[in-house]
Amino acid sequence: MNWFQCVNSYIRVFEEKSFSRAAVKLHTNSSVVSKRVTWLEEQIGSQLIKRTTRALEFTESGQFFYQKALIQVSAWQKMLDETRFINNSYKGPLKIGVQRSLGSKFIKSHLTNFLDKYPDLRLNLVPIDYGQSPSLSFDLFITPDIYNQFDNLSYIRVPLFKRKLQYFVSPNYSDNYLIPETFQQLESHNILMLSEKPITSLTNDKGETVKVSSNITTTDKELIVYLAKKSMGILCSSNLGVQDSLDEGSLIKILKNHHLKEDVVSIFYPKLEFKHAKTELFVNYMKKSFNT
Repeated sequence: MNWFQCVNSYIRVFEEKSFSRAAVKLHTNSSVVSKRVTWLEEQIGSQLIKRTTRALEFTESGQFFYQKALIQVSAWQKMLDETRFINNSYKGPLKIGVQRSLGSKFIKSHLTNFLDKYPDLRLNLVPIDYGQSPSLSFDLFITPDIYNQFDNLSYIRVPLFKRKLQYFVSPNYSDNYLIPETFQQLESHNILMLSEKPITSLTNDKGETVKVSSNITTTDKELIVYLAKKSMGILCSSNLGVQDSLDEGSLIKILKNHHLKEDVVSIFYPKLEFKHAKTELFVNYMKKSFNT
């Protein structure tokens, strides 16, 4: 077992109050996370968590360990970064979570250019599901603000660009349905949109609201785009999220003068007592790319 990995797993379990939710954030399964925590307890010689069928209860030792572990993990990372910074060398891994809805065009056009400029860095790009909040397992998180509800006091936010959600359908959609010409006409169509809850209404950039319905609730971007290509409804997405489909002609834009309320795509990274050299390098590069 790896001490650092096991401590990070415990931190996530403590914050999520669940092995399964922690496993999702760590991109593994609950059995692996449970084994890491058990190993940690054995090494420490103290029970950190009381496991019951209903919930997890953290012992006094577990609460103490969490507070100290956060400090030690940050101190360890600080030591690594400051050592690298002495020689002004940017080497090693940088783990970046990228929200799936941003699409591959975003990754290709910006992150690959970054690697060309800094070839000694190794980017670990992890696709992030809709609604997933920043976690300590990532160095950086790139996601639309509107999709995250989390403790902003623990993270630094750097806005990159604004985006507007628009409307897209399959070229064959008009074979069975009338293409809407106004925002209000969306009411009679099935709406496909990333969401953790059933979609009941849409609000445009003018503040107007229309009641809508959807026959599917999902956070899976690939699925929602697939359904749109099969003429199963009208897709609400940003241009970035479906650029590949637009390029190949499997989706077309409708209601071109209408947009949903805009959101802001931002970088989030942990608020630490020191400057993370690689993180700062990446953030500054992205800010320059978007002129922010």
